[in-house]
Amino acid sequence: MLKKYIVMVPLFDLEEGEQGEIAEISSPRHHGKPKCKGGIGHRHHRFTDLGIRVGKTITLLQKTKRGPVLVRVDDARIALGRGMAEKIKIKDSPSQHT
Repeated sequence: MLKKYIVMVPLFDLEEGEQGEIAEISSPRHHGKPKCKGGIGHRHHRFTDLGIRVGKTITLLQKTKRGPVLVRVDDARIALGRGMAEKIKIKDSPSQHT
């Protein structure tokens, strides 16, 4: 039986103006302990509050070498800190390599 694999790329691999489907939002742990005071799910609740969740289409509007990243999800423009943006993985598609 063949297994299907989803190839994911970091949000930062998109060029400005490109969009993709969110495949994963990682939640890092350090030695089994939550990184943030709010608990393991704290960041996921923050993403959900912003309307960012797996399956949604996200457009990278602006990225710079430093500072926040500007994205669009649905009709909302959202500025994400680089740390949060690094947690978002996008489904890779052949059109992203042309």
